[in-house]
Amino acid sequence: MALNQKLRSMIAILWIGLLLIVAFGAWQSRDGMIRERRAQLITLIDEATSITQYYYTLSQHNVMSEADAQKQTLAVLGSIRYRTDGYLSINNSQSVMLMHPIKPELIGKMLADFTDPAGKHLFAELSQIGSQADGGFVDYLWSKPGHTQPVPKLSYARRFAPWDWVIVTGMYMDDVSTAFYANLMRWLLVTLVLGGAATVVMVLVVRSVRGSIGGELEVAVETANRIAHGDLTSHVDAQGANALSLMRALATMQGALVQTVSRVRSGAENINVGANEIAAGNTDLSQRTEEQAAALVQTASSMDQMTANVRQNADSGQRPARCHARERGRRSRHARQCRRGRRGAHDRRHLDELAADRRHHRRDRRHRLPDQYSRAQRGRGSRAREQGRGFAVVAAAAHSLKDQVTGLRESIASFRLPAQV
Repeated sequence: MALNQKLRSMIAILWIGLLLIVAFGAWQSRDGMIRERRAQLITLIDEATSITQYYYTLSQHNVMSEADAQKQTLAVLGSIRYRTDGYLSINNSQSVMLMHPIKPELIGKMLADFTDPAGKHLFAELSQIGSQADGGFVDYLWSKPGHTQPVPKLSYARRFAPWDWVIVTGMYMDDVSTAFYANLMRWLLVTLVLGGAATVVMVLVVRSVRGSIGGELEVAVETANRIAHGDLTSHVDAQGANALSLMRALATMQGALVQTVSRVRSGAENINVGANEIAAGNTDLSQRTEEQAAALVQTASSMDQMTANVRQNADSGQRPARCHARERGRRSRHARQCRRGRRGAHDRRHLDELAADRRHHRRDRRHRLPDQYSRAQRGRGSRAREQGRGFAVVAAAAHSLKDQVTGLRESIASFRLPAQV
């Protein structure tokens, strides 16, 4: 329901409540006045009954005759006046009028068939109600002094049994109706003032709330829910809203979110491209490193085989060397023996020994170099394998980064952006 509809509903409920309060208050005032009138009528009849009882007691004690007592009682009760138009009247149980100070022409007449303008047999009903234990009230229409038309009247009747009198007194109720309508109009006037002021305040409050929202509350809530669920494509109508309104804040927040998500999406795509390139490069480098390590291992294995062959050849060549050494010793001895006579032969033996030493040095060198070369090749192969494993770890990290970036792109893709972004 829109704010305007809620405002109209609230105003309608307010006015209905105020009118009900006015009607109830006016009716309570009228009912209170009627109860007060009834209490006054009962009090008046009680006093009239006390006066009648007094004269009846005098007649019973022979202070005066019963006829004089009745005559004196009628005179006293006929002279009683209250308010501006209040009096007492007396008739018997057969509806014969015994005393009426306002309409003496009714005295002595049988009024059982007398009716008011509404058709009510009021005297017959007064005699019937008054004959009850505590008497009773009767509503009817009766002429009022100073008025041309009969007005509502409420009378209370009670029977004095020893003399068969029905003592009646009543009050005109037109002033009650007048007071009721006067109170009703007064309450309505107060209600109009208070209700008008409350209506103006409610309208101002709702306008202030509407201005703070910048539109309908339901639209703002729906827009906020769409943004919270990642839908950034909806248009936030903030035209005409002030700078501090909720709709303007939602529009600003949506624009900022669109820009942020766009930048994050662009950055994620760049990161994804870089991660793919890093992963591909590391994978290729790792593969080449592993191939180089395998080649170095193969070379080291070949060098090991070559070293074994050289050692075997060296072992095989040690026997002729020993024979040659013995021969050289023999020649040396022979040379020492012939040194004095054969100086040229001594020089040749010396040259042979130098040549033998050079050959032996070359054989030892050939024996040591393959082993050293093989160890160096094995070391390089081990380092290459370690480097290959390092590149494999980097490649695995690059693949993990690629997976994370892919997850980030999927999360960002859940945001629905406007078409122009």
